[in-house]
Amino acid sequence: MRFLTAEEEAALREALEKREDKLREARQRFNAWRAARGKKLLPEREGDYLDHLRPLVMLALNTGLRRGELLGLTWGAVNFSGKLLTVTAATAKSGHTRRIPLNREALEVLTAWHERFGKPKVDALVFPGDDGARMKRIDTSWESLMQLAKLKDFRLHDCRHTFASRLVQAGVDLYTVKELLGHSEIAMTERYSHLAPDTLRAAVEKVAVA
Repeated sequence: MRFLTAEEEAALREALEKREDKLREARQRFNAWRAARGKKLLPEREGDYLDHLRPLVMLALNTGLRRGELLGLTWGAVNFSGKLLTVTAATAKSGHTRRIPLNREALEVLTAWHERFGKPKVDALVFPGDDGARMKRIDTSWESLMQLAKLKDFRLHDCRHTFASRLVQAGVDLYTVKELLGHSEIAMTERYSHLAPDTLRAAVEKVAVA
């Protein structure tokens, strides 16, 4: 069960920003090449997010969504005013609908990404492929990101483990973690219980005789 240390997560976040800087620079170089040949320039790559990867990873770290849930997410599932995300039964691996509160960072990511698309339809995918259809793979962009962040043996799914580990380490009870992750059995969530020794110690101290 792989999850990020604080140092690794910082490296991942920095790599996400560096990757977008590289994309901007690549567009500028390409436009300089076109300008020198009298060709029409392409639009500059601007905004908070240049493509799907950074907002997708940030959302995964803050919600614990599975890969299939992320790629199947539609804008109709995002309640901005209620700060709530709905994972439908059709998308969830468990086959059950669940609702995930959006923390500050997740809400900021989705708000900025939503603005990039103008006013997308409610049934439009949050992370569409080039043709608007559902993306099937992100292997190429993911591998380049891992090289940039210098992370080994880390998959997109491990963002989910990182989300869960952070919750347990912060003292969140396993039942709440189970509901947020959409686990069908508590036994699946109990894999994270060893990450909360201080929480367990605090619990038994509550029954100590004064």
